[in-house]
Amino acid sequence: MNGIFAIDQAKALAEAGAEVVVFAIDTFSMRWRRKIGIWEEETEGLRCYGFRIPIGNVGYRLTARIGGWMIKKLYKRVFEKRGETAPDYIHTHFAAEFGATLAEKYGIPLIITEHASRVPDEAEMEYRRARHVIAVSHSFAEKLEKRFGIKCNVVPNIVDYKAFRLTDNRKHIEGRLRLVTTARLVREKGIEVILESMAEAEFATLEIIGDGPYRERLEKRANELGISDRVKFAGMLRREEIGKRYEEADCFVLTSESETFGVAYIEAMATGLPVIATRCGGPEDFVNERNGIMVEVGDVKGTTDAIHYMHDNWEKFDAGKIRKFVDEGFASETVARKIMEYYD
Repeated sequence: MNGIFAIDQAKALAEAGAEVVVFAIDTFSMRWRRKIGIWEEETEGLRCYGFRIPIGNVGYRLTARIGGWMIKKLYKRVFEKRGETAPDYIHTHFAAEFGATLAEKYGIPLIITEHASRVPDEAEMEYRRARHVIAVSHSFAEKLEKRFGIKCNVVPNIVDYKAFRLTDNRKHIEGRLRLVTTARLVREKGIEVILESMAEAEFATLEIIGDGPYRERLEKRANELGISDRVKFAGMLRREEIGKRYEEADCFVLTSESETFGVAYIEAMATGLPVIATRCGGPEDFVNERNGIMVEVGDVKGTTDAIHYMHDNWEKFDAGKIRKFVDEGFASETVARKIMEYYD
């Protein structure tokens, strides 16, 4: 659930001809048991190096200081002790002191791709050190430019949707609407809005894929609304299994409060599914009348109306054209070429 967009981008850049080395700094708490210290592995054709020190939530500045020390240790191990040629660029995801510290120490150009919905004020220093700052949607780029006074380019996330295929075997059940959503179950994903809307759409069923601290509350709310028999909590699933669930659905719905991009929507659209999305930052760049419906954040009635429209008009959404839209705009080779334009 964390960082999949970064590894997808690294793979795509490698396939496009760049020599990619991945550094991962892990400062999460001890709640997730794993080995402490430096590790290295080759995964999916990528050379990956990491450093784990589980300090937990100690604040941005201390995390940045410790993380900066950790990434310099990795750099010395890989590029100095082994005598490898220094990188031409350091490309980081999120404005983290880690990459900026490394770029400054070794005089290497820095590129930042920003994804975070909540960007700390301290990020301005990293942005100003960078040669290029890239945002994953136009709405998000405008917010960064206005807040920090920087020039911000736009390149969408690479979405590795190989596991999500267009199927010719999807069978619509007359009088029913099979909804599906995939998200980390936290308040900000707005799943309660979908549940409230389901109470006014007796023809609809909903499968919720994902897990998180909000799951118990959502299960309780489904019971309170009397819709628990039409709502299934599937938990965490692998991408391949998620793709199969999408092939059995009629519509993807996610009513997030904020999305800087929205990978889950694109993955669903890759199977030909139309989507119901909120105007929350990212989806505005790619959801249109040919592939879905936009509603306002927190709008239960608007979401209910959208579900009813999907039920009555599902045949108006051409699955083949939705998949083609994804292929043309978000294929890994397409986005990788856009990113490499900034490796100047």
